[in-house]
Parts: sequence; C-alpha cells; structure tokens
Amino acid sequence: MVDAGKVGPESLASVERLIFNNRLDAVVTAFLAILVIVILADSARDWIGILRGRKQPALHEAQYVVSALPAE
Repeated sequence: MVDAGKVGPESLASVERLIFNNRLDAVVTAFLAILVIVILADSARDWIGILRGRKQPALHEAQYVVSALPAE
C-alpha cells in the first residue's frame, strides 16, 4: 500500500514504523524458534542415546540440608 501510494502522507511515518516493528518481531520470533528446535534436537539425541544404552544418564542430587525455619 505504501508503494502504491494508498497511504496518506500524514500516516506514512506511522505505517513505516509498524512495518519495521513487524519485521523485527518476525526475525526475533524466528531466532527463538530456531533455538528451541536446536535444544529439542540435542535433547532428543541424548534421550535416544540413553534409551539405546549407549549413554549413561547423569544424575546429580544436592545434599540434604536441614531447614533453619521452625517446624510447625
């Protein structure tokens, strides 16, 4: 609509700002989606290795600490 001249000059700056914001939102969303896919793929690789017995699961627990809060 901007290229066709259907947007008036009084709202041109506002429309261009909206277009930029939408493109920025799309780029950030795509980046985060790619990160989620990479994390899931790496997790699936570990899960498959554990299920097939090629990798030992690494379990870590913190030591028990008695609470300093009074018992009820």
